[in-house]
Parts: sequence; structure tokens; C-alpha cells
Amino acid sequence: MLRRHLAEGGDAAGCRELLDLRSATTDFDGAVGRLLAGRRRAQRAMYQLSAAEGMTATEIARTWGVSRQFVSRILKNARAHNKKVGGPGSRVGS
Repeated sequence: MLRRHLAEGGDAAGCRELLDLRSATTDFDGAVGRLLAGRRRAQRAMYQLSAAEGMTATEIARTWGVSRQFVSRILKNARAHNKKVGGPGSRVGS
């Protein structure tokens, strides 16, 4: 579509009319949001698994290259979330 527009002598400014930038931006933002949410879930799961295996927050932080405070906060939030929903492993990292 764009290639044909340009090949037929159309200018770059005319490309904007051919594109649905608002929809593309919305789709892109949604995809990035889902990617980041998945990353956070995976990160939380790895920290919880490491804690369940007996690693300290310091050891987890060193292993994953993040601060101990960050790991502690993630584990604390995960424990609070698990207690709220009464899920299994609600004492992980205690």
C-alpha cells in the first residue's frame, strides 16, 4: 500500500492518510504492556522459586543482578498477594 503510493509519485506526507497510526499505537502499547506484565510474572516466579529452595534475598539478588531491596519487596508483595487469595505457598519466602 505505502510502496505503491510512493512508487506512483505520492509524497511522504500522503502516507499518513494511508496509515492508521492511532490503531497501530494502541496495538503496540498493548503488546508492550503484555510483555512487561509477563516479565514481571516470570521474575516474581523465579524469585519465589529461589526463596522456596532456601536462597536468601541477598543470594537471589546476586544471582539475578538486582538489588536485595528489590527482591525483598517482590517477595513481600507476593506473600501478601498469596495470603489475600489464600493460594498455595502463601508462606514462601517467610
